[in-house]
Amino acid sequence: MDLTTLLTILRRRWYVAAPVLLVGLVGALLGGGRPSYTVEANFLLVAPVVGADGAASNALLENSSGVNAVASVAVVVVESEASRADVAAAGYSADYDFRVARNEPFVTLVVEAHDPDLAVGTTLALSRLFLEEIADQQLRFGVASGSLVHGELLDVDEPTADYTGVRLRQALVVAAAALLAGLAAIATEGWAYTRRIRTGTGAGATAPAALEEWGGDGDDHETGAAADAELEDLADPSEPDPGHDAVSHRGWRRRPVRVPAADGDDDPDGDAR
Repeated sequence: MDLTTLLTILRRRWYVAAPVLLVGLVGALLGGGRPSYTVEANFLLVAPVVGADGAASNALLENSSGVNAVASVAVVVVESEASRADVAAAGYSADYDFRVARNEPFVTLVVEAHDPDLAVGTTLALSRLFLEEIADQQLRFGVASGSLVHGELLDVDEPTADYTGVRLRQALVVAAAALLAGLAAIATEGWAYTRRIRTGTGAGATAPAALEEWGGDGDDHETGAAADAELEDLADPSEPDPGHDAVSHRGWRRRPVRVPAADGDDDPDGDAR
């Protein structure tokens, strides 16, 4: 089936395809879901004061990454499966991500939620958890409280709505509705065609009409008539008309059959002579 035939069927069976497509459009508008809201928070990592001898009293800072190494340890803990489960159990969103900048004392927190208030609440809760975890990890390594690397919350952005997921779901619903509408129109066309064949007045009257409806223009009938005329021309015009004793059909002649006379009369035309 080519595109032209499909469009013809859709135009002819619009009353079947249109309701299905309309239901799909309404479903896409109402069932697309809510957008995703994103909130970002930025942190600054502050190193302890260096001693008079030029060496930091925090052994963790001897790492080449400095304060970023301390923050990375806290990030691993906060992003663990156990921590995400605790965050979700507390009623917050478990869809978050910490990003530690390279060679810069900055950390960014990105939180996604289906509600803007939930996104902001999750960001504030994770900010407190992250700052506490930075201090706890250093204390576990025996760092003195006066030599701790600490973080400061710089800002929390306003929630921004992301409609990418909503538009994708709506596009999928509309595509499915269009497919169902096309299948419904094709099925209706096939059912109507079969019904015309079965309930028509005859094959000779129904089949040509059905073919013409599918786009035929009656050329088959004209071709058949031309073939009949050509066969009639093949008949020998010099032969006499055999009357009732011979039958002529499309140029083919039947040999006359002689009927025997009744009561032993060999010549049925004797009386006439």
